[in-house]
Amino acid sequence: MKVNLKRSKDTQLAVILDVQGQDGIFILYDNVNGTYKQVYEKRGPVSEVKVSGNTHLVITVRLGHGTGYIIEQYYVIRFTSKGWKEVWSNYAWYMKVLPEIEPGTEIIGTICLGLDQLIYITFTQSNITDVCFQPIDTNYSVKYFKYDYTSESFI
Repeated sequence: MKVNLKRSKDTQLAVILDVQGQDGIFILYDNVNGTYKQVYEKRGPVSEVKVSGNTHLVITVRLGHGTGYIIEQYYVIRFTSKGWKEVWSNYAWYMKVLPEIEPGTEIIGTICLGLDQLIYITFTQSNITDVCFQPIDTNYSVKYFKYDYTSESFI
């Protein structure tokens, strides 16, 4: 898909290759002097890619295949003074799939990127601890991350 995260006349190309949900790769190409060059790569089955705030690309990648866990991770990419950079990452979803071995924890994260005078991420997370599919504890948290132009990442 074509995206324009640098707000310039040239677009970037976001390419996803997924092999039966078991393996995959996400590659971002940018137009450099009239030629598209690879500027970012993330390996793993990609379950979602979206543009947020016209400057951020949010990628959700499935990790942990065959480990007894289901893990999906958010990666937020943006163009910085040092080029393309991963500026934030956290769980999208984390769950033990073998609860009979030990109590499981399921973490479900929801990300919201907003653009105002300040750039921020609102990250909502719900933690559910269960034993043999019986929830015994649930808690929710909300965290706010502000974009820091010095470190060029969310803190």
